[in-house]
Amino acid sequence: PHRITSHQGREKPMTITMPAPASTGYTLVDADPNEIDITANVRTGVDITAAPEFIASITELGVRQAVLAVRRADGTLAVHDGQRRVLAAREAGLTSIPVMVRDQTADERAAGIERITEQINLNDQREALTKGQHAAGVAELLDLGLNVQKVATALHVPKSYVEQAGRAGRSERARQQLDDRQLTLEGAAILADLEDAARAEPWITDAIEKIFENRFGFEYRLGTLQRKLDEGADTRVAAADHIAR
Repeated sequence: PHRITSHQGREKPMTITMPAPASTGYTLVDADPNEIDITANVRTGVDITAAPEFIASITELGVRQAVLAVRRADGTLAVHDGQRRVLAAREAGLTSIPVMVRDQTADERAAGIERITEQINLNDQREALTKGQHAAGVAELLDLGLNVQKVATALHVPKSYVEQAGRAGRSERARQQLDDRQLTLEGAAILADLEDAARAEPWITDAIEKIFENRFGFEYRLGTLQRKLDEGADTRVAAADHIAR
């Protein structure tokens, strides 16, 4: 039996009902639901908060049936079955859920590229995707192994757009800021880069939060913070070179 801690701090037993995948090669792992990619569709619109009973059940009992996912070449997990369970686990404040994982096959990678490219192009011709959704799709195509030039060709956009959208699309907050028109694509890309850097230097997270506590000037302050980090990195490289010599 596994044990989880609810958002109230109580430890509760969790029984996992093992699914029966159609193919072999699955391994059961514990994964943070906030780090699992939900890739069912480029257009996101599942409002899990409209199902409070389901969230309450996940909060009380945990995720009882393991989510199915594949591990991409870059190590990230992409959901194949269990989107609502992952979303509910996030709402419940869980930091670990059971996931049945197998490596992504070459056929799945090719199918994923075709699916995302088609969804972006068709949705752009009908009802436009939001800027955040478009950036998320670009980021996923890059994650699947396409280079910047191939993505630009497939989506009929400039390479400079793909480079920035690919960075911005990695961050949920950056995508939201794009949709809310609080940041340009360049600013959203900087925000995503800063969030990546915060994994190694946690103080950056506090700096980002202080920036968004202000009512305006987000992009300028994010850029200033990025320049500060770049200057610090240059100084460390110069110092290391000096010591080596």
